[in-house]
Amino acid sequence: MIQWIIIGLLVIIIIIGALFIFRPSDNNRSADRGGDMKDLPAPDFLSVEEKARFDISPDTKVQSLQRGPNGETMVYKIIYDDSEIITDPSSVGSISPRYSEE
Repeated sequence: MIQWIIIGLLVIIIIIGALFIFRPSDNNRSADRGGDMKDLPAPDFLSVEEKARFDISPDTKVQSLQRGPNGETMVYKIIYDDSEIITDPSSVGSISPRYSEE
């Protein structure tokens, strides 16, 4: 009888452990609710004057990913298709090749 109790407890412990291992992450749950999306800033695009400073055609769509303390564009991305627009700046990984994962 004691053996069945021990086996039952072990099964319960294994099930609880599996639930902790395979539970969805907090990031996925908040994204499913959509609650964090309204707190994100709108995408920032370069003006015609900024594009001229970078020698970029005025017709090219360019998103500013990072601005310096004076508002100057530090990092930008050329947008070829609207699906490439970054809506969550925190989702941008390493920008420099020396810091990127290989």
